[in-house]
Amino acid sequence: MSSYSIKDLEELTGIKAHTIRAWEKRYKIIQPKRTPTNIRYYTDEDLKLLLNIALLYNNGYKISKLSSLSTKAIQQQALSLTKDNYHPNVQIEGLISATVDMDNIQIDRLLSRNIIQYGLETTMMTIVFPFLHRLGILWQTGAISPVQEHMFSHILRQKIIVAIDGLKPDTADHINTYLLFLSQWEQHEISLLFTSYILQSRNKKVVFLGCNTPLEDLSIAYNIHNPYYLFTVFSNGIAKKELENYIQTIYDQFNNSQLIISGKQITNFDKPLNIPSSIQIVHSIQELINNLDTPDADKSEKVAT
Repeated sequence: MSSYSIKDLEELTGIKAHTIRAWEKRYKIIQPKRTPTNIRYYTDEDLKLLLNIALLYNNGYKISKLSSLSTKAIQQQALSLTKDNYHPNVQIEGLISATVDMDNIQIDRLLSRNIIQYGLETTMMTIVFPFLHRLGILWQTGAISPVQEHMFSHILRQKIIVAIDGLKPDTADHINTYLLFLSQWEQHEISLLFTSYILQSRNKKVVFLGCNTPLEDLSIAYNIHNPYYLFTVFSNGIAKKELENYIQTIYDQFNNSQLIISGKQITNFDKPLNIPSSIQIVHSIQELINNLDTPDADKSEKVAT
């Protein structure tokens, strides 16, 4: 069981620490425990309850009314709100609560509702990516474990694959062919899968190799498909020199294609990477979308992620 300070609760729920204290004193909504040395702390159950309260409070519910409800009633009200209110913040809070609870059915429902309502692209950009940022904070503070994160990623991965399966790009042009892969350091393919969806939804041909791709396998696929673009993402921590050497190897070995790299690790160093200037560095999914959707002839030769 994890324990949290009041500052942790503020960070995780968005409710100011002094407000939480006031609610404790006046409404006794949650009551902190104390360590043998008299240090205040809060439990997983406190966090789950406060997440639901924060969701309801931020959507017009009076704290005086919420304080009179049982924990189960508050949870049911929160579930009802996420069902009827499609505002991104409501859906994000619903996903956080469901992930903390490891409620795979509710996660599936929330993702499915939003994808049906808005489509995969809008759902990913306005709900899933902001949620994943919040999830990262939860993971750093110990509010969730890797198994909870993996459960969510598995459900999301299935949704993206189903959406990709519904696309039928009809191009076979060399200039519209992208080979997507991840290096041996990268195990998480959500961003690469979504990139595949973005490209195919714009009628681009995608050869998807996924995570942990050996150079030998990349070479085989490259020789068969002769892609115009090679695209990869670097998110996990790696030494700068090792990353530069790997990128240079890819650049040298597959120099007939335009190499595009992305991911937070690319800009995570004090100094820019020492790599060939012709390699395209793309900083966000939104940049990919903007480049693909810009009808400029000059930009038709560029990609992004």
